[in-house]
Amino acid sequence: MDDDEDPALRRIRSIAETLRGVYFPKWDPRREWSFYVWPDNQFCASLCDRRTKNIHIGDYPAENDEFIAALICHEICHAIVDGNHTPRWARRMEKTADRAERLQNAELAGLLRGDVALEMSYLSLLWHRYFRPTLHEIAGRPEPADFDVALSEMLRLVRRNEPLLYFGWNTKTFNECYPQARAEFLAARAGIVGHRGEEATDFL
Repeated sequence: MDDDEDPALRRIRSIAETLRGVYFPKWDPRREWSFYVWPDNQFCASLCDRRTKNIHIGDYPAENDEFIAALICHEICHAIVDGNHTPRWARRMEKTADRAERLQNAELAGLLRGDVALEMSYLSLLWHRYFRPTLHEIAGRPEPADFDVALSEMLRLVRRNEPLLYFGWNTKTFNECYPQARAEFLAARAGIVGHRGEEATDFL
């Protein structure tokens, strides 16, 4: 089926065109970005590929236009700020939600804010369930390690053991999402080294 004949693609591009003018008038002035249907929406609902400047949106014929608009806004915000769910991305989403509220589009504003809350909750879950314990485990190793080395090692472990979890992470993104991580690691390291020193003193 040609692009022009695909009703899902026509719908996505029509909604995207409206959003460009109303919510993102300064974005992509040269029209370098394109929109496509995301065929595998079981993996994720939408995707922003900053390398190819393509935005892929899942085909959801049963959902209304505001649902599709929220997915498009989500990905355009990635295109504007970065490709991860960082605080900068969240602020850009909140700015778009504020604009929707001023335009009396409460449904879109609610979808955008709900999306931000979900992604921020996921970041918190990752920190408490995986990243923080892994940093503490690395801090407890006998060989000396500074935070940057520990962070690289942790991301290597994530890439090896949790490839889906690793998607999109790098040291810059991690530090932006978890500014507390360096202090957390250093405190854990100091506590462990201090404990070992006490054990050595007790032995002597």
